[in-house]
Amino acid sequence: MVKFDLLMKGGRVCDPLSGKITEEDIAIKEGKISLRGKGLEESEAETVFPAQGCVIAPGLIDMHCHIFRCFLIHGKILCVQRMQKNRCSNVG
Repeated sequence: MVKFDLLMKGGRVCDPLSGKITEEDIAIKEGKISLRGKGLEESEAETVFPAQGCVIAPGLIDMHCHIFRCFLIHGKILCVQRMQKNRCSNVG
């Protein structure tokens, strides 16, 4: 029976909370981590990705952001983007 959409087998899992890197399997269901551990069954996954030699890490943050993006509209400069709480957001 298929329990997971994706199973990543034997990857080096980075856990920023514990600061440890362990070799584990990660099972994904509906876009979320459903289970992690060693020896998860391949038959329970729709797709199996052999992750040996790969690093599995939580989403990495792209810190690149332009503080202002300005356009010339009807002869006036309009800035439509600003920094807010360390991330870019559009200004209406």
